[in-house]
Amino acid sequence: MKNLLSLGGNPVHTFGITLSVRFLVLPLPVMSALIHAARRWLPLCLLAFALCAAQSAHAGTTYRFGGPKVDNCKQDKKVYTCTAFPLTAWDDAMIIENGYTVDFTISVTFGYNHSLTMSGNARLTSSGDLHIGDIRPSGTLISGGSFQAGGKFTIGNQNQKITADITAGSMQLGSGSQLEITGVINASGPVAIASHARINGPITGSDITTSSPVVLNGKIDAKNGRFTLASGSTVNGDVTALVADLLASNSVVTGKVTATQTLTLGSSVTVNGNVDTGVLTLQSSEAIIKGTAIVDRADLFWHGRVAELIECRKGATVSDCSCVNNQSGYPFNSTLGPKCGQVRPPEPSPLNHFRIEHDGEGRTCAPETVTIKACANANCTEYYKGGAQVTLLPGGPTVNTGSTGVVSAQLSNNKPGDVSLALTQNGSKPTFSCFIGATSSCTMKFSSGVSFEIVAPDHRAGESAGATIRARELDPATGQCAAAFRGETKSIAYSCRHMTKSSDQQGLSVTGVLTKASATLRCDTGGAGAVSTKFDATGKADLTLNYKDAGTLNLKAEFEDASGEDPFTVAPSAFLFSDLPTTFVRAGDTFGLTVKAVNVAGDVTPSFDKTLLGSGATNTALSVACVAKGAEGKLAAAGVEFNKGIASASLSWSEVGSMDVKAKLDKFLGSGIDVEGTTAGNGNGCLAKVGPFIPKYFQVDGPIAAPGAARAFYYAGEPIPVTVTAMNAHGGVTTNYSTANSLSAAVTLTAFDTPQGTENPGSGVLKATAVPASAFSAGMASARPEYWPAGATPIAVKGLVLRAASSSGVAPVTSADGKGTYEKARPDVHSGRLRIGNAFGRAGDTVGMPVEAHYWTGKSWLFNQTDNATVIPAGAFAQLPYAKGGGAGGPQVVPVGKDLKIEGGRATLERTGDKAGWIDVALNLGVDKKVLACGNASYPDSTGAQLAYLRLPAGCRDPSARAVFGEQSPENRRIIHMREVFN
Repeated sequence: MKNLLSLGGNPVHTFGITLSVRFLVLPLPVMSALIHAARRWLPLCLLAFALCAAQSAHAGTTYRFGGPKVDNCKQDKKVYTCTAFPLTAWDDAMIIENGYTVDFTISVTFGYNHSLTMSGNARLTSSGDLHIGDIRPSGTLISGGSFQAGGKFTIGNQNQKITADITAGSMQLGSGSQLEITGVINASGPVAIASHARINGPITGSDITTSSPVVLNGKIDAKNGRFTLASGSTVNGDVTALVADLLASNSVVTGKVTATQTLTLGSSVTVNGNVDTGVLTLQSSEAIIKGTAIVDRADLFWHGRVAELIECRKGATVSDCSCVNNQSGYPFNSTLGPKCGQVRPPEPSPLNHFRIEHDGEGRTCAPETVTIKACANANCTEYYKGGAQVTLLPGGPTVNTGSTGVVSAQLSNNKPGDVSLALTQNGSKPTFSCFIGATSSCTMKFSSGVSFEIVAPDHRAGESAGATIRARELDPATGQCAAAFRGETKSIAYSCRHMTKSSDQQGLSVTGVLTKASATLRCDTGGAGAVSTKFDATGKADLTLNYKDAGTLNLKAEFEDASGEDPFTVAPSAFLFSDLPTTFVRAGDTFGLTVKAVNVAGDVTPSFDKTLLGSGATNTALSVACVAKGAEGKLAAAGVEFNKGIASASLSWSEVGSMDVKAKLDKFLGSGIDVEGTTAGNGNGCLAKVGPFIPKYFQVDGPIAAPGAARAFYYAGEPIPVTVTAMNAHGGVTTNYSTANSLSAAVTLTAFDTPQGTENPGSGVLKATAVPASAFSAGMASARPEYWPAGATPIAVKGLVLRAASSSGVAPVTSADGKGTYEKARPDVHSGRLRIGNAFGRAGDTVGMPVEAHYWTGKSWLFNQTDNATVIPAGAFAQLPYAKGGGAGGPQVVPVGKDLKIEGGRATLERTGDKAGWIDVALNLGVDKKVLACGNASYPDSTGAQLAYLRLPAGCRDPSARAVFGEQSPENRRIIHMREVFN
């Protein structure tokens, strides 16, 4: 071993590079050659090591945004505006200090070895996309601050954890690795949250979608779109969406779920709070809502449960479950089953104090409007909505703050000077405050002189509405208010302003009734117009107002130092419909239409807009106005809100036929004016212009056994009792599908081995396949198809799929979906036969002839012990007597006394012989009187048993046997050998 060299495995450190040298054992000549080569190449190796070391020792540049100048970035105090990404090297770092903002005018993408540090109120923004998802976890040092991206924001391709608020056009949060964000998430577009993400804070987006699983600790707001929660996820907060899909399984939402259109809970999904939605679907199985549910319709499938009450919006009386399709397996009003009634409204926030808001100035002899708020907290940012009745002082009315917590009231004072505003409630003074703008003050200064009292009525857009202006002043002699400008004509300066936001460019037309003088006032600018106004002897003048848009306006009149004003509301004249479906719609499927809010002339009122008028102001209910034929059914339609006077509605109807849709808005902006319209056009009655609607599919149920008679299978050729039901897309019956309404169509039944398989399996053929249109009543029809052998060979088919389809009517309807979902009739079908056994006995005795039912297994005939349904009529038996030794004159033939019922596959036919001889008995299984038995062809006619499906297909088709009297059975002779064989 002296010629071997051994190198240890200890690490070697050279120029900052660590080499791990493994044990090396070589022969001495080889080692000498390697040493010689090393001497030649050592200088080059050392140079290479030095270069590598220099490269590895490079340290990236740190760009600190906290005061110092940064290249390509313009600094304005604490805001850096950058036109290029400063991190040019692969391992550069960026630090944004507390209170500083870095604003990129380009899209920005960070690399894996970059570093980003933020804290406090640091802010990073981009006019384009902002991608920080590729930064390694150790380089993501974000303990506070905020991000904003005009485009897409991306984070979480690594196991990142940050604390920051994020605002963007759209977001991709995570890529499947661990991500945790603590902060507010706000996107104008979609938000996609990858699996294993945890978001601690509220999330807002047009559509919010998660992968499986995630944890969301905060409120979810996708009110204008869809929220999709993937399997195994948790939401600790309320959910608001247009459509909410909580996918199977084992997801949990701890808060309230509000889904304007639809809410779907997959298998084993739990909502611990209340729900408020249009169409609620609890899928099979164990989908559970532990609170209450307010719905337009609820579909509860297997073991779907709502623990508390379900309120049907169109019902809400005790036990009114008309909107509930209960297929949960739990009966109504049982412990686990659905219970219906009126859901108790949530308790209002408690009353903290009242607040009076006013402008600080009033006029004697003129009403002055103030606003009274019932405050639920100290700074009055929340209102008490339980309704509080107060009286405004001095001389004001008694008003109720109602369900909004805010009410307007008018007071008047006939003496000039300062007055202190106050309130009383139930005879005592409650806690209140007063404000003029942001200034705390309860003092209102009243000035004397002429004042105007204007009464401008609420009216409909585009119609001419009569208004009045009354001039009044204080009479010094009496101290009472008296008429002014009696019999005079004055040029009054009228102006108007929008009290609600408006897109109107037309203005308000004001006309003096007596003078015919008029002016068009631009309410958006508050511009004034002079109108010659003639006052009568009582100081009153009549005006005509005309405004072609919608909203609340304030009309003001001024003359010298006299003034007065009055707000009024102009509601749309009606709703008009357009873009109705031009072809058929399947019941329960979504269809769309357009609703327009119009004035008297039929022009759209663009200020009827949810953004301009505020949340809920345009929320209009859609319902069924009338039905051409049949029941009204259920219209699933969320209340629509309008954009510039137009709304696109998405609806579904549970029934078939045609109908009209009605849109109605009650008491627009509190005016007391209801706005409504139907698809028939206002005043045109019922034209049923929406439709036709046809069934979504047929469902084939059965076969249905007789009470107490379970059926393992049906005989080939035996009528199979099934039910064909016309269904809507939500699994409900379309009860209008009936011959009484002329809405049903003829249906044909077919048979398959599987939903996607072969028609007429096992060499069979389906007969009695026609279900006439007249068979349908309330959406259901009974049918009795028969599956026969196509030839003489018996058949055995397991799980025969029965399919229903119509080719007549508006469009084809079928039960087929390629999966067999709606083809629930799956009978086993076997050829069958009856056998009668011979019997022997003494003359004068009664013998029992065994009757047995058999079925074809596919290989052989087997006793059918499950037959408890076959009944043989007494008149179906044919009998011939024979004397001993042959010939006529045998035992007396007595008719079979009663029908023979097969039980457990067997029955016994008792026959009595009064003398020696025999009686041949045959069973006519057919439909006529002809007996098709073997042997003696002279059987008398008998009533057919109507059991032709138990006849053999050829040969001796009807069973027969012999009852012998006066001889012993051959089986009683001495038996030498017996062997039993079972098939």
